[in-house]
Amino acid sequence: MLPGQFAQDGDHATIGVGGGALKLTVTGDLVVDGRITADGVVRTKSSAPAGSVNIRANTLSGTGSISATGNKTDAVGWGDPSYHGVGGRIAVRVTGEDVGTTGIWANIAARGCATNQVNTTNARNQNSSAGTIYLQGMSDGEKGGTIYVKNQPSYDTSNVATWIPAAARGDAAADFKKASLVVADRGVVAVGTDKVAFATISIEENSRIDLAGRMLRTKKAYVRGQKLLSGVYDASDSVVRGCVVDSVGGGVLNVGGAGFGVVVR
Repeated sequence: MLPGQFAQDGDHATIGVGGGALKLTVTGDLVVDGRITADGVVRTKSSAPAGSVNIRANTLSGTGSISATGNKTDAVGWGDPSYHGVGGRIAVRVTGEDVGTTGIWANIAARGCATNQVNTTNARNQNSSAGTIYLQGMSDGEKGGTIYVKNQPSYDTSNVATWIPAAARGDAAADFKKASLVVADRGVVAVGTDKVAFATISIEENSRIDLAGRMLRTKKAYVRGQKLLSGVYDASDSVVRGCVVDSVGGGVLNVGGAGFGVVVR
């Protein structure tokens, strides 16, 4: 939720170049009619990961866009290419209004690069995982905003995941307990620790959360628009099947209603 690091170079560090890191603090209103971007750079035989954008302002408006999107590998002349660049991290906090849904608010993206090219070495597509977008308005309170993991709705991104928490980027499990999580547009989230919890989780059609053998806790949960009853769910339960998976086994989604329940495993 506090992006600020430069993206790492790709598979071939002498060639790959990641996006930069931008921190913008505006005491008044921020109007963006152009582009704010930390997109990855197209490179040959190397992934091009996005960087990060961290904005704090009184209000945000305009017709422009904010992006931290991974870019493609141009593998011409290099044989079998590596994977494309992953999405970056965006955080927008406004203190004088709530988060909007139109204008520039609808043009914030941290997608992975997806072209559905196939790596002939392992026969898997080279599409890459989404980054994260954190949006916080004046009514949310610090760390009480919404994290979006949204990828490319037109491409198969099923074999790539966005890990939350991302410990390598300074995330802690406690950072998310007041926040909401939305997974959409073929986004895939993998749970990185047994202690992570959210206030609300929403998983849309064709998107999913991989429990990875861990317990994920939330006060409220919605799957394909349907609110889940309080209880403990595993990946085999019909109401969550396909949107909740478990690549390791033994993981559960604990929906606690007004408070968290207790699971003994």
